[in-house]
Amino acid sequence: MKHTKKYTWNFNRVNSKGKVIFKHLTKESLEDVKDFLDKEGVDYDDCSGATMLRVYYGNSVYQYFYTTGRWAKYNSCMNIPKKHYHSTGVKDFLTRFLRGKNMKHINSNETMDDLFEDTTPSKLHRKGSPRTSIDAAHSVPTARMRRYVLSLIDLAGLKGTTIKEMNKNHPQYTTSTISARPCELERGGHIFYAGDKRDRSRVIRHIKYKNANIS
Repeated sequence: MKHTKKYTWNFNRVNSKGKVIFKHLTKESLEDVKDFLDKEGVDYDDCSGATMLRVYYGNSVYQYFYTTGRWAKYNSCMNIPKKHYHSTGVKDFLTRFLRGKNMKHINSNETMDDLFEDTTPSKLHRKGSPRTSIDAAHSVPTARMRRYVLSLIDLAGLKGTTIKEMNKNHPQYTTSTISARPCELERGGHIFYAGDKRDRSRVIRHIKYKNANIS
């Protein structure tokens, strides 16, 4: 894989405020990016339908847009990030940011709410969100969903489950309602990842299987 080492800013558009917007293109294919992350031992989910990967590193989760090098860190509620940053490509994203000193000003000291207490509704929607989003945020029983997702993972036994499998088997919930919970459960020490994948999605297991023989 030929990694992109320099920014190549090109005119993209003029926004509603009259500001000229430029875009950098990495010219790195999805398969090359996945192969690189696999070789580096970095876990990720391929977000089908978007030019984005959800990257897991340490105790954090990131958006990475492989066509432009844009990336952002999710907060503990897995809200859509407000602040995005730019890398030249996937190698730059991993080495200069995730593994580098440049993360010091990005990683915050935010603390997670108690695992099985409901998250404050104001943290589940953006400032200026539509009324429907605000109403939905106030109706999301985050504590119940954490317990529910943990029960699904427990029922999966030693085989474990994945976010894709849980979303497919429980379509009554939005994708983000389920996908946000494993990150929180991992931080609370209730689940773990052994590194194996199914359908390019990380397998999640209950912590009680931590010392089991997984083959």
